Amino acid sequence: MKREEKEPKFIHFEKLRKKGFDYKIHRIDIESWKRAIKLDLGIPKSYIQLRRLGRILYNKKIRRSYYTKEFKKPERGILTPFFEECFESIENQFLWGLKNPFLTSAQLDAIEADMDADMPNFENTKETTHFVLHWTNNSADANDNIADESIIDETATDLETAWTKYDDSFSEQPNIPIGDNKINIYFFNMGSDELNGSAPTDLGIKFNAHVWVNYPGRRKPVSAHELFHRLQFNFGYRTVYTPISPFKWFSEGTASWAEVFVWKRVSRPIKLETLFENPDANLYDAEYQALPFWLFFDTRQRDSISDNPMNTLLQQFQTHGDMQKATEDTIASDWPPNNVYNQLDSFFALFSRERLIGAWRQTPTGGQPYAQILDPDDNVINPTLTVFDVHLSSGDTYTNTIDSVPQLGSDYYRFILNANTDGKILTISSNGSTLGDFSYYVVWEKNGRFALASFPSGANEDYGFSETIDLNKSDSIVLITSGRGTGGTYTIDASVS
Repeated sequence: MKREEKEPKFIHFEKLRKKGFDYKIHRIDIESWKRAIKLDLGIPKSYIQLRRLGRILYNKKIRRSYYTKEFKKPERGILTPFFEECFESIENQFLWGLKNPFLTSAQLDAIEADMDADMPNFENTKETTHFVLHWTNNSADANDNIADESIIDETATDLETAWTKYDDSFSEQPNIPIGDNKINIYFFNMGSDELNGSAPTDLGIKFNAHVWVNYPGRRKPVSAHELFHRLQFNFGYRTVYTPISPFKWFSEGTASWAEVFVWKRVSRPIKLETLFENPDANLYDAEYQALPFWLFFDTRQRDSISDNPMNTLLQQFQTHGDMQKATEDTIASDWPPNNVYNQLDSFFALFSRERLIGAWRQTPTGGQPYAQILDPDDNVINPTLTVFDVHLSSGDTYTNTIDSVPQLGSDYYRFILNANTDGKILTISSNGSTLGDFSYYVVWEKNGRFALASFPSGANEDYGFSETIDLNKSDSIVLITSGRGTGGTYTIDASVS
């Protein structure tokens, strides 16, 4: 660890720097440090905490043990276990922990030694207009190595393609770290196949060499995802505003959207499938899996082919640093003040309807900019919505004694009408908790296809309706209950008489 006698702008880890891995620490003063740890409670405040986090990030064995999780489909309403693809937030907390002005040189030396132990020498570099790519083929760990230079060439092209796409579509460019004139890209074994890349503000981008060699279908979407984080930085995310949890629905959800925006594919199908398989999950808990909402947001807010609602969203965030308010303001700016959908809660209810009828990635004029979205193996992803089916015959009654829906989540009940119900009266009522807040949408279907929909109520207590059944027009009716500001518990009663 080398420190100059005059206060430098940066502290450089010299052992790592000699290997070609320039992990520099941008100095801050004591007051800035105190403000940072108040804003982000995850920043390690002590040397012991910081060293433990550094080992999780840079010791392959510890990281593998910490990170490895059984990959399951989530339980109903609960998005667990989460997966972490880029460690963007944890790496930034580690970086800020290193800025602690109370750390001694000996402590920084010990942390650098932990980081250096598994880090290979990056003897190879490739420079493009906006990037410098660093890799090795001489590491004792075979999973660090990339022998086929065409992989590097491909990634360089992919990154420049994404840069151009962002530069053409957004009012900012991706952020280049302070003190650099290009973004450094590092390829090495990050210790887990699930972990692909990371983009802390002062470093650059890291990619998992093992993933890059063995899972070629992930290269394009992951490179677009990580570069989009750097675009977020230039709109103030982390560089001006410290995100307050929950924030990954915004930061990781929009970065996952960027994968589709640039390449019409995703690094993992779960990003697209989860909000369909678990529609009653809270959007704010969805993290990477918030992708379907952002695709809906993008397409439904488009006024023209050249319109980019995501740029408006990031500009709104740039103004005040509040992710939820940025989303709400962007929605409100595109709908007339008296329109039922000009609020986030109601706009989400519209998303819940479009999930059911299949129009969740369709523009107001019927365009389909994301008609096909591919997984890493070039398969088209067609997510399947979870709907609870109830079969009703004449004289039947149905009671759901209690159910619940969270804030910005939706439940779907499909009432399938048998032939002897024609001409009868269908009555459906939902009684929501007085402490809750709900939107109700009713969708009529015929032969499994959308026929008609109404958004009759946004209420926090009772909702009900009665309709004469005409099987020539509809043979099933779906009641969608969405949580607004709070969601809550509710009951459903249905009968045919």
